[in-house]
Amino acid sequence: MVKAVRVKGVASLLEQSARLIHGAEHSHGLYPAQWTALRYFAEVTPQARTAAGLMRFQNMAMSPVARTVRSLVEKGLVARQPNPRDGRSDLIELTPQGRELLRFDPRNDLEILLRQLPPDQLASLALALQTVIQGMVEANALSGPLEEVGEDQ
Repeated sequence: MVKAVRVKGVASLLEQSARLIHGAEHSHGLYPAQWTALRYFAEVTPQARTAAGLMRFQNMAMSPVARTVRSLVEKGLVARQPNPRDGRSDLIELTPQGRELLRFDPRNDLEILLRQLPPDQLASLALALQTVIQGMVEANALSGPLEEVGEDQ
């Protein structure tokens, strides 16, 4: 028998988990967006390792993404390489220091917790999150183009 749950309660749990995940990503001198960028550049195919690729992945405007990439370059965690396929963009590669730092990725703790779930619960969670994320992406697409938010932050 499936236990009845309140939608408002589930939304609150999801919001609280997102806040906890976000808060944990203020570590090792990086901000959450910088951890996301490091992961992105480590995990995607070489041709997708561009600022524009990260922008699309994060569903953000280019200005904050460019600031994130610039700060990672300044910290020595990523390096820009000329893109042989597109002279207008650079390919972004993790440096040895960036790869080493990923050993301390706060997401690792979340993955440990998720591995403790029974396979059927993990599959249900994955399906539910995919559905929620897709709905949010579609709702955002209906609201118009991305705006430059937080320029002065």
